[in-house]
Amino acid sequence: MKKKHASPKLKQRAYMESKKWDAAEWIENWDSRYPAHTAERREYVRNIASKVAEEIGYTPTFETFGWPREKYAATFPLGHHPAEETVGYVAGTLYAFRKDTPVWVHNVSEGIIVAGSHFPDVLGYQIVSETHRYNLEISPTYSVFYRDLLGLHNQRFGNNRDRHSVAIKPELPG
Repeated sequence: MKKKHASPKLKQRAYMESKKWDAAEWIENWDSRYPAHTAERREYVRNIASKVAEEIGYTPTFETFGWPREKYAATFPLGHHPAEETVGYVAGTLYAFRKDTPVWVHNVSEGIIVAGSHFPDVLGYQIVSETHRYNLEISPTYSVFYRDLLGLHNQRFGNNRDRHSVAIKPELPG
């Protein structure tokens, strides 16, 4: 069996090298550094969001993945609906965790970033509250993704004792 690191010093150097990026640099450069991964994630999230929108009963429009613009244009004039964002976070985060390579789940000096875009440990409160607010669990597809992500989030960040891990605990028996 081949050792990964020849000495503790080399192991420490490899660890420090993995932490050299800070979050802003990693997020800012991820799309250009990994264009194939970016396209893969975007396509995956778009497909899931379209399927969820269809299951909920919304028809896709040009501006969104499925939430009709006329229903939220006054509140969200830029064409981005919070339910759409929540579906994107859940699908994209779960996808990155399933891939589980340093490109998809990356350690930076501030923590873990998934899919080059966000910290998963601070999503708990948002995804729980937005899921209930927009009744997203009526979509069987979303429900499966959401439940899987809750379990993963609890495994990885359940001991953080912050509002995100606390919000997820009551949802787990679900």
